[in-house]
Amino acid sequence: MLECDNFGNNALHFAFRSKKSATIDLMIRAGFGDIDHRNHLGQTPKEVTHNAQLPEETKKLLGAFDPTS
Repeated sequence: MLECDNFGNNALHFAFRSKKSATIDLMIRAGFGDIDHRNHLGQTPKEVTHNAQLPEETKKLLGAFDPTS
């Protein structure tokens, strides 16, 4: 299992909060975070930013890695 903070967030939770698709892409490809990992609130990295407006290229990137996006 990859490192998490005290709230169960992994590196991808923080990357998604940044909304920088290049960072998200790099982290997923390098294996630095599980896109399906749930934090202590039960949220996946994608769900952490679900209500935030993600850039269009980030949405496309998600579609490539997560067919439920």
